[in-house]
Order: sequence, then C-alpha cells, then structure tokens
Amino acid sequence: MASKKLNTNAIIAIVVAIVGLVLVIVGLSIDWVTVKLGEMSETGVLKDLADMNDGYKAMADKSMDGYDAMVAFIYVTLAAGIIAVIAAAASVFINAKIVKGIAVGAGAVTLICAILALVFTFVFCNNELIKLGGMEMVPAIGAWLLVIGGVICGAGSAAVAKANK
Repeated sequence: MASKKLNTNAIIAIVVAIVGLVLVIVGLSIDWVTVKLGEMSETGVLKDLADMNDGYKAMADKSMDGYDAMVAFIYVTLAAGIIAVIAAAASVFINAKIVKGIAVGAGAVTLICAILALVFTFVFCNNELIKLGGMEMVPAIGAWLLVIGGVICGAGSAAVAKANK
C-alpha cells in the first residue's frame, strides 16, 4: 500500500493560515480601541466596550452606533477562521472538492469579515456620544491584528486548496 506524499506547499499554506488565526485570537484578546481626551489616553479591550455599550443601552434603549455590527463581524471572523483552518488541514488528507470548497469559502468569509470588522470599528469610534464627551477614539493594535490575521488566514486556507490540485 503506497502512502500519500504530503504536499509541501499545502503544509506551508496551512501553517500560514494557522498563524493568521492566532493573530485573530490575539487581536481579540488585547487592546481594541484607544480613547484620547486631551493629553490623556486610555486603551480598552472588547470587554470594556461591551460594558460601555451596556451602560449606553440602559440610558438610550439602543446600542452605540456600529457596536453590534463590529462585534458580529469580529466573531464571524473568528468562527470562519477556525472553519477555514480545519477545512484546509482536512483537504490535505481528504481529496474531495467539497472540503476544498469549504476551505476556500470559509477563507473568503474570514477575509471579508475581518475587513468589515475594522470598518465597523471605525464607525464605532466615530460615535456621536464619544464626540460629545470631547473624546477621540481610534482602533488600537487588537483591531489591526484581527484584520491582518483574518487576511492571512483567509489567503492561507485558499492557498491550501490551490496547492492540493
């Protein structure tokens, strides 16, 4: 019985996709926004933003502009990234079009949702409530790592399907 030789390009692409997924996870875990008020600045993680949004919901009976979409795209990026990496790894061992299709599709969703998460982070940062308080809010390193990781993960998982032709 002959064993199947692993495709080196596919293995490299899987490693790239995994590195991208790790960057997505790190981005979720570290500072998401920086709030500036005059000379002072403070960073906040997603948990801090959730608490701030909950306080705003209690007063205004709605979420802050861009918050819900931002969070939705953040978590879809994570979920699609996980699916993309699993499908990409599986496509090395399972030579089926459906598995490759899932890797490419989930990779594309990861890439697109990561970019949209950043877009809605900018929408959230330009919230009128923040401006009324005389503050400025900008995306911090976590938001940028999520986008970079999402793009890398998406591209890596799609490259696996191409390498396994």
